[in-house]
Amino acid sequence: DMRIARDEIWASDALRARVGAHESERLNVERFMQSVHPDDRERLRQALRQALEGNGEFEIEYRALTAPGLTRWISARGRTQRDRAGQPVRLSGISIDVTERKLGEAREQQLQIYRNLGHDILRILSESGAVDDSMERILTMVKDATNVDAVAIRLQDKKEDLPYFCQVGFPEAFLRSGESLPEQVSDGGMASDRNGRTNIERACDLVIAGATDPANPCFTRGGSFWTNDATALPELRAPQDTEIRPPIQCLSGGYASIALIPIRAKGRIVGLLQLCDRR
Repeated sequence: DMRIARDEIWASDALRARVGAHESERLNVERFMQSVHPDDRERLRQALRQALEGNGEFEIEYRALTAPGLTRWISARGRTQRDRAGQPVRLSGISIDVTERKLGEAREQQLQIYRNLGHDILRILSESGAVDDSMERILTMVKDATNVDAVAIRLQDKKEDLPYFCQVGFPEAFLRSGESLPEQVSDGGMASDRNGRTNIERACDLVIAGATDPANPCFTRGGSFWTNDATALPELRAPQDTEIRPPIQCLSGGYASIALIPIRAKGRIVGLLQLCDRR
């Protein structure tokens, strides 16, 4: 519950906890607005202003900042209380956390996008034409559907360990800076040194080797790697006696969000689908 009068806010304990205001702390509109996502502040101000000056009611959904980098969706509604002369003296309202509903709606929208993407990919693959052109069209659609900066397919090659077969969005300087992967042995495993230690150094090495650990939050049960903050990666876990480094090439390219998805053929990992974004 919240009431606003003369720029001062009377708030419930739950709202004070969300804002981060102590019981004895004076809570005004500006202090409250600091807890609102910067992209939603003006929209919320406008809704409250219209309630005071217009029809007397407001209803809005906005994002609240609950911790660094974390947000919750809030649904707020209320009305203006006026004095006998019809002048606004107070705004009263209630807010409800609707994050789970908003996430469910976003997931459903994303699933529909991916369903449509799957149909479009199958259509392109059924058409006659050059493979390179078809793959570039497919990667462009994947890039648009996921809203990331760059997408690539990297396929295993005997001469080069994992060259870029096709890519959309990566600058040439980034592609030239790519480090080759350790040499793979014929059975698809990773080469070992004279002491028998597996030469795995980066996240892409772990994925291509099928050596990911699903207990680590950076890896999925299907053997993919992902992070939305590559600068703060937790320590990666891998089989015993392996040496691991973060995805240095992606970090040096300024990419904060990274996904590496194994491409399998006849039960064997033959390449990666790589998605990168600077956000």
